[in-house]
Amino acid sequence: MKLNPKQFYTLILLLFTFFSCKTIKPLAPVNTESNIPTIVQPVSNVEVPVSVDLKSYIVQAENSVPAKFADKQQACRV
Repeated sequence: MKLNPKQFYTLILLLFTFFSCKTIKPLAPVNTESNIPTIVQPVSNVEVPVSVDLKSYIVQAENSVPAKFADKQQACRV
């Protein structure tokens, strides 16, 4: 059987295609156990000064509560 150049190149291309589909299996890495040194962290203290002006909120809360209760309403039930 004689192959013309077109069939020959097609055959070569198919052979390269089939043999190039092989996967590479890499070697597993060697398991080396080593102790990781612990790093001692120094204790740190962070002081954040916080100041809030609550006077306007307290005045608003006082104004929202009625000064006198009508009927049988009580401020605190015991």
